[in-house]
Amino acid sequence: MIKKLFIITLLVLVSSVVVFTAYQAYKLSNNVKELISPTGSLSKKDSKDTKIPDEPTKVSKDKMFSVLLLGIDRRHKSETSFRTDIMILVSVNQTKKKVVFTSVPRDLWVNGGRINATYVGSGWPAMQDAFERITGQKPDAFIQSDFEDLVWIVDTMGGIDLDLETGFIDSEYPNDVTKTYQTVSFNSGLQHVDGRTALILSRSRHGNNGEGSDFKRMLRQHKILKAMPEAILSTKSLFNPLNVKKFYEMVTEHMVTDLGLKDTDILWSFYPQRNEYTVESFLVDSTFLHNPPLSEYGGAWVLVPINNDYSPIHTALSVKLGLIDPAPETIKTEEQP
Repeated sequence: MIKKLFIITLLVLVSSVVVFTAYQAYKLSNNVKELISPTGSLSKKDSKDTKIPDEPTKVSKDKMFSVLLLGIDRRHKSETSFRTDIMILVSVNQTKKKVVFTSVPRDLWVNGGRINATYVGSGWPAMQDAFERITGQKPDAFIQSDFEDLVWIVDTMGGIDLDLETGFIDSEYPNDVTKTYQTVSFNSGLQHVDGRTALILSRSRHGNNGEGSDFKRMLRQHKILKAMPEAILSTKSLFNPLNVKKFYEMVTEHMVTDLGLKDTDILWSFYPQRNEYTVESFLVDSTFLHNPPLSEYGGAWVLVPINNDYSPIHTALSVKLGLIDPAPETIKTEEQP
C-alpha cells in the first residue's frame, strides 16, 4: 500500500499538473469552444517537439515541497459557484524519502469561515496561509479538479480496481439532475469501477456500516488515488504508452493548476525511485478537532481545533514527514490510516 501511495501521488500530480500551459493557451485563443476528447488529444497533440522548457518551478528535486489537491463541488464546467470539499495536501520530503497525504475536513473553521469557502472566496494566497496555519506546511502549488474531471481521468484510464473493506448503502446520495436523493450501494471486495462510480464513492458521506462521515470518504478518496498507478498504464488506458508532455497536454484540457511542464517532468523523475519512499495518510480528525456549540458560530455546524490549538496537528504531521522525532504523546498518530 505504501509503495502504491507514492506512485499515485506522483501520477495524480503529474497528470493534473498540466493545466497551466493549457490555461495560458486558452486565454490567448478565444475560439476554443469545447474540451477535446482524450482520443482527440492523442491525435492532435502528437508533436515531435518533446523538449522541456527552461522555466521557473514550484517543486524541486532536492528540497521538500507540497502540493494541495483541491476537489471542487462543481457539477458542470458552466457553474461559477463552488466550494473546495476535498482538500489533500501532498507533502514530499526527499531527504527522508517520505510522502504524506494530509486530508482536512471541509467544515474546519479557520480565519473567520469554513475552510472549503476560503479558496473561492479569498483566493489561492489565502488558502496557502490557511493551510500553513492548520498544518504548519505552506503549499507550494495547487491542482484543482471537479466532478467531471474525476470521471474523465478514471474513464481515460479504462477504469480502476478497488478493494473495499466495507460494503455500505447510502440512501441520501444527491441526484444532481433531479435535485433529490437516491440510494447507492456497494459490496465489499475487489471490483472494477468506472469514473461515475468512483465519483459516487468519493462523494458519499451518509452510508451505513460506519461509512457515513467526511472522514470515511477521505479514506475512500485515498483508495481511489492508490488504484490509479495500476490503471494508468493498463492496456485500456489512453495514457499508455506514457509520454510526459503528451500526458501534460491531455490533462490540462480539464484541470487547473499553477504547476508547469517542467514541474511535471521533475515530478515524473521520482517514479524510478518510488520503491525507496514510504507514503502515509494523515487525517485531521477528531484526534485534533471538536464540534463546538452551534451558538458560538451563528448556528453553524463547524469543527475547530481542541483548545483552539493547531500545534498538535503541526507536530503530528512533522513526525509523519520525518522532520522531528516522535515524542510518546505523538506516537499514537501513527495508528491513523
